[in-house]
Order: sequence, then structure tokens, then C-alpha cells
Amino acid sequence: MWGEREMIGVCKQHALVGSDLWNLPEDERNAVIVAEQRDRPLDEVLHEEEQVYAQLLEAIQALSDEDFNDSHHFRYMPEEWTPWQIIAGCSFRHYRDHMPSIRAWLQQKV
Repeated sequence: MWGEREMIGVCKQHALVGSDLWNLPEDERNAVIVAEQRDRPLDEVLHEEEQVYAQLLEAIQALSDEDFNDSHHFRYMPEEWTPWQIIAGCSFRHYRDHMPSIRAWLQQKV
């Protein structure tokens, strides 16, 4: 959800903007995010994820094909980056990285 929320800002502002947590290595960033969210009730997190996902979908649908493929459409984005790949890496492609641990956690809850 954190990455999706970050991509909403990128899509809406057409700029590589967001949290200072991006400056941390991925494992450290994930640890900070988990620590911040750890004690929240699951229902609350799931509800927020639904809202964030809907906002991300709306922001993505407002982009043009050129936006998805040309880094020049986004301020501060390195020229060699492809916007759709950055968005994908912070949303549906990133799900694969965490899905096994989430499923294992949910199995413990049952």
C-alpha cells in the first residue's frame, strides 16, 4: 500500500516525488514501513488499501500512453527509466515479492 500511495503522487504531479524513505535501501525502507503499520488492525489496513488502490487506479487512468513510456513527462525522473516500469514495480509487480510472507502470516492467523 505504501508504494501505491507514493505512485499516486508521481502520477498526479508528473514528478518523481515522495517520501524520504526512498533514500533508504529497500530492506530498511520495508522494515520502517512494517514497524509503522504492525499494530494496526487488519480490517483497517485492508480498508485503507482498497481506498489507496482506487486512487492509484484513477491516477493511472489519467495518464497517456506517452506518459507511461517517456521519462521526460515526469520531472526529476532519470532519462533511462521507463515510467510504467516504475509504477508497476511499486504496485502489481511488487506484490509477488511479498505475497508468500503475507500468505504465511494469514495461515498463522487461521
